[in-house]
Amino acid sequence: MRGWAAAGVAIAIFLLGLAAAWSRALLLSRASVRAIEVGGEVPVFELAGGERLAVEVSHRRYVTRFVVCLPLARPLGRTLFVTADMLGPREFRRLRLWALWERLPGVAPAQLAP
Repeated sequence: MRGWAAAGVAIAIFLLGLAAAWSRALLLSRASVRAIEVGGEVPVFELAGGERLAVEVSHRRYVTRFVVCLPLARPLGRTLFVTADMLGPREFRRLRLWALWERLPGVAPAQLAP
């Protein structure tokens, strides 16, 4: 391609990349996940626009010391990628444990009895 056609395609690709970065990488879209509430039967995801959605998480998860990947069902229908520096150490550990076992750490009731 040459001339105006090449310039038009280059601008279109640049704008597409900018839109993808805006909504996905920079988390500036109203549909960006801002908070996750785990502990119930189904986790609740709070979006930047204020909407709260209860969404199933696939059992195929990727969990390491540095990253948690959670494939989400519809209506979000995407994979949530959380790195260790996005949360505090304690919250990231709790997210990792929940992603692995679907339970949060707690104290046994016998330990709480006086």
